[in-house]
This record gives sequence, C-alpha cells and structure tokens, in this order.
Amino acid sequence: KEGVAERVCVHVCMMTSLSKTNIKEANEHLKQLHQRIYDLETQLQLHAMHMEDLQKNNIELQRQLSVVKSEKNELRKQLKEKDSQLETLLSSADEKDKTLMKLEAKSRLFHEVVEHRFSLQRILQVLDEVGEDNKSHDQSTSLSNKQNSIKEKHLMNSVNKTEEAY
Repeated sequence: KEGVAERVCVHVCMMTSLSKTNIKEANEHLKQLHQRIYDLETQLQLHAMHMEDLQKNNIELQRQLSVVKSEKNELRKQLKEKDSQLETLLSSADEKDKTLMKLEAKSRLFHEVVEHRFSLQRILQVLDEVGEDNKSHDQSTSLSNKQNSIKEKHLMNSVNKTEEAY
C-alpha cells in the first residue's frame, strides 16, 4: 500500500514538475488514503473476529440443539413407556375392582348366613325334638325325621363350607 503510493508519487513527480504546494497536497491526500486503508483494514479485522465469534457461537448452539433434541427423544421414549405402564396399571386396577366387588357380594352373603346360623340351628333342633316325639307313633314320621336329619346335615355342611371359604 505504501509502495503503491510511493510509486504513484514518483511517477507523478517525474512526469511533471510540481510545485511544493502540489506535492504537499498530494502527500496529504496520500496520508489520508493510507489512514482510510488502515481504518478499513482494522474494521475488516474486527468484522472477521466478530464473524469468527459468531461461528463459534453457532457451533456451540448447534451442539446444544443436538443435546436438547437427544434429550427430547429420550423423554418421548420414557413417556411412551410410562403410558404403557399406566395402561397396564389401569387394567390391573379394573380387574382388582371386579374381584373386590365379587368378594364383597360373597362377604355379605357369608355375614347373612353367620347372622342367621343360630336361628337355623335352633329350628333344626326343634325339628329333631318334634321328630323324636313322633318317632314312636308313626313309621312315616321316621322317614320325615330322616329327611330332616339329612336336611340339617346338608345345611350345616353348607354353613361350614361357607365359613371355610372365607
């Protein structure tokens, strides 16, 4: 840059004979051109440094974006797994609710049987007593007693089985 300006000055000086004022003005003009070139080069370097910083920032942002995308994909995968687990748990809860309802119904029935157990036993005892009184009188009554006895045993077996079930 300085070499170009000097050559221009030497060339101009050789071609014409210039006055001191013309030379001074030319030199001032060249000095201003040199300063302008220096300023532009400085700006260019600053812009290049800024551009380099922007590129580094861009690379870092791209890396961060890649990490975020990877995390997002992992979270989606985990969400799908949790949704699947939730569906399984809900299904299991429904099954258990149905089982619980069945058990509650059986429990109510069992409590009713237990509640009336003593009354049923007393009725059977009375039937036995009545049956014993009539035993001596009538053969057909004997058959009835046997039937009552069988009914009593059957009822007691049912009560016992119900108790064992619970």
